[in-house]
Amino acid sequence: MKWIVDSKAFEYDKHYSECKKNNQPFIKARISPGTELYLVFLDMATCDYRLTKIGLDKIRSFFQKSSKLHISLDREYCTFDGVHKDNLNQFLTFLYDSIIEYNEPK
Repeated sequence: MKWIVDSKAFEYDKHYSECKKNNQPFIKARISPGTELYLVFLDMATCDYRLTKIGLDKIRSFFQKSSKLHISLDREYCTFDGVHKDNLNQFLTFLYDSIIEYNEPK
């Protein structure tokens, strides 16, 4: 599994452990109460690589179209607040592919 969405705490913990075991980034998404917008977390502590500057720039440019999306980007931990439910799977796929394509060893 590449990411986890709207799950219970123990499921997030299990997914985190699986990501660490499989050297994959930990990505989780949860819907904000009362909205149709998701908060997405990316944690690179579970894998042996981090995003390159090119990867961060690619992710940043992907979201310049949306003024409602608030992002915090770092080479090891990122948050994306305001992802609409209709765009969630596209966003998660783009994010995961960007991580795999634009990474470097820690």
